[in-house]
Amino acid sequence: MDDLLNNLSNIPDWDDDKFKTSEESGEGWKTQPLKDASRALYEQWQQVMVGINSLFASVDVEDEASKEFWEDQKMMLLADAYQIAVKIQSTASAEMYVLQMKNAAIIRKNAIFISGQLLSFAYQELVEIAHAEAVRADIQQFRLLFRQWISFFKNDEFEDDWGIFV
Repeated sequence: MDDLLNNLSNIPDWDDDKFKTSEESGEGWKTQPLKDASRALYEQWQQVMVGINSLFASVDVEDEASKEFWEDQKMMLLADAYQIAVKIQSTASAEMYVLQMKNAAIIRKNAIFISGQLLSFAYQELVEIAHAEAVRADIQQFRLLFRQWISFFKNDEFEDDWGIFV
């Protein structure tokens, strides 16, 4: 099943061994709740990616000008979508609060953009509204897991050079 989901989402399956940090020093139990929440968030994002890829596969743009516009829009959205997966994984091993918050801010921005862009595609009649709403519902589920996920971030003594995450 994981291989099937991976093929449909176009992002790799979660790998618990990919980012080892304090586990090697015997203190992995401290970061395990964040890693568990990261895995759940990542797996929900895989579901979102399945929906996005399915939605894109259903689009058939005929005229050349519209096709070029569609491809540009699709690639812009996918770039943000793939970045979300990467940021979730890197946050699972980030032990600095500032890095965790930076990644969370990027994830939030990208998810909001993707949700809005899907609605825009539907209004432009590039995709079916029902399909766009189904993916947006998956993003809503992602948002709820996101809120749980960030509750595991622990403020530390490191300062943010930009003064945002203090």
